[in-house]
This record gives sequence, C-alpha cells and structure tokens, in this order.
Amino acid sequence: MKKKELILGIIFLICGVFFCIGTMKIKLHFQTELSAKFIPGILSFICIVVGISQCIHGVAYLRTSQQGFEKKDDGKQGLYSVLLLLVMIFVYTYLLSRVGFLVDSSIMLFLLMILLSPENQRNYLMFAAISVVSTVIIYYTFRIGLDLMLPRGILG
Repeated sequence: MKKKELILGIIFLICGVFFCIGTMKIKLHFQTELSAKFIPGILSFICIVVGISQCIHGVAYLRTSQQGFEKKDDGKQGLYSVLLLLVMIFVYTYLLSRVGFLVDSSIMLFLLMILLSPENQRNYLMFAAISVVSTVIIYYTFRIGLDLMLPRGILG
C-alpha cells in the first residue's frame, strides 16, 4: 500500500492533537514549574512533530513511487523486526528491576540501534557510546531533576 506512510503520519498527528487537548484539560491544584502538564505536553508536542515529519515523508514517498522509483519489499524483514522488537521489550521490562535501569537501558538502546539501522551503516562503537551517554543523562535527569527513583539493580 503506497499510502501507508502518509496514513501513519496523519494518525500520529491526530493522536498528538488529541493528546495535546487532553493535556490542556488537566486541572492543576497548585502551580509549579514542573506541573502535571509538563511531560504530557512534551509528549504531545513530540507526537505532533513526528506526525508532521511522517506526513512529509509520506508525500515524498508517494511522489517517488508515482515516478517509478518504488522499492519492492515482501514485508518479511519488517515483520521480523517488529516481532524481535516485541521480544526485546518484554525482556527489557522483565530484567529492569533485576539488572537496573542503567545497564538494562544501555543494552536495550544498543540492540535497538543495531536492529533499526541498515547493515552497511552500523557503527558499533558509536552505538555503544550513544547508548551509555543517553542512558546516564536520562537517569540523572529523573534522579536529580525530577527527584524520581529508577531501578538500580546490580549497581545499587
């Protein structure tokens, strides 16, 4: 189906708009810098941006496929990736409290980058560095910035 990229973008855009409307309806009992609207607001913004980006990508894909440049794909690789991703998510959530956020998330991000990148563009050293640095940044953002605990696991 040639229009699935565009349809996916429209779905993301609609979900982002509804999420934004729902975020605006959250009633606050007191005003702080990081209120209950903060994270949902960021997520709705990201969803809208992704939707717009996907719509642009979908329109570009439609234009190239109409010009005869469409790439043939039997869909088996995509299905394999989705199934593997689901297994990875289940293993990640199972091990999160046992292994801890830092180790589990670093490994998960590294494996996701390998799974989602084309074989000819894999840079394992860069993937490892990005995984560790981003996990540490996320951990300290939650721990110090938001004063929330994440599972420590074997490092605790």
